[in-house]
Amino acid sequence: MAATFERIERVNNDNVFSTMDENLSAPGATEPVRLNRGDVVVQLAGTGTVTAVIERATRDPNSDPNWAPADTGEVTGDLADGLPVMLFSEPTLGWWRVRVTACSGTVQVHISGESA
Repeated sequence: MAATFERIERVNNDNVFSTMDENLSAPGATEPVRLNRGDVVVQLAGTGTVTAVIERATRDPNSDPNWAPADTGEVTGDLADGLPVMLFSEPTLGWWRVRVTACSGTVQVHISGESA
């Protein structure tokens, strides 16, 4: 499934949020989403098992990407059991993606945060 992007404007607030949803059924990376400083939420759901890395880049991935893990570890688990929602902090401006290194079944990826 191709990634779907949505911009959400909050009423009575100047914040605009972006969300990205994509399904992966084989190893690979999601489309990147550009987010501004603030909280970044990543959720993995679906069926089967997954091993994935949450990645962040400070340079535009369309020209000169510098992808690196957003934290120090891989996310591994059985999606049927439910994985915890992951919260990160974007200090400035960055591109975010999930790189699935192994999976069985379909991994539903959701990334959201303040729009850049």
